[in-house]
Amino acid sequence: MQYVAALAVTLFTGLFFSLFNKQDAFPYQILLAIGFLLALLEIIFLLKHKDDFPTSEKKQETMKRQKLSLTVFRYKPYAAFLVCAIAYNISAQMGWSIFSIYHIKEAHATALWFSLFSVTNQLAQILSLKWWAKFADRWGNNILLFVAAAGMASAPVLTILSTNLVYITLINFWIGIFVAGTNLLLFNQLLKATPDKSRTNYIANYNFLLAIVGFIAPQMGVFLLNQFGMDSAMTLVSAARFAASFCFLFVAMKLENRKAFRGSPIEDSV
Repeated sequence: MQYVAALAVTLFTGLFFSLFNKQDAFPYQILLAIGFLLALLEIIFLLKHKDDFPTSEKKQETMKRQKLSLTVFRYKPYAAFLVCAIAYNISAQMGWSIFSIYHIKEAHATALWFSLFSVTNQLAQILSLKWWAKFADRWGNNILLFVAAAGMASAPVLTILSTNLVYITLINFWIGIFVAGTNLLLFNQLLKATPDKSRTNYIANYNFLLAIVGFIAPQMGVFLLNQFGMDSAMTLVSAARFAASFCFLFVAMKLENRKAFRGSPIEDSV
């Protein structure tokens, strides 16, 4: 349902922008105002949410969250997942800014075309999500993560083959198939690589590191673009993504077969 809602909103946004002149700031101001109001509503509803923990358990949980501990990184399955996930996210997010620049400066895409790129991408995610879940149960998360990450590596080099907007729309459908796989399987593998006890602490550390990556990686992409040009930068991003995908394959074929990797003692204080 979330994918369908995102698809509808994205398509509506593109159609809305197409009604105005490209130089007109008014539609942007309207959408920014709507976004601000919706954000306020989200805050209000989040403030109304209450945890059902007993008082003693709630205090204990608060103390755990306030304590910054590096013990989580000593848990081998989590540490291995973290290395692979960070390597992949750096390579994946390096391309974000470059893709936008390519679509605007090279392909001259309008707001409507941008919405069509997103809609086809999200449609592919909706259609392929069940397939990824089915085959992950059969082959394992890490093997499928290698396939999904390798598929994502094809996106930059395929995109620069043509500036035809219809072609780029079809490429976004292709990319969406692998986006669905990486999103689903990374989350599944995160749950698998963390112990039930103190899982929220592990996930919080993971999200914190991803936030840092989300700030740095796009800047690295722009640096590559300025240094080497569009085609070379896209090729380098593809190579980085493909190299990162082998982290998951290495974990699947080597580390997961060792008894020592399946879990190490973990302190109760985590």
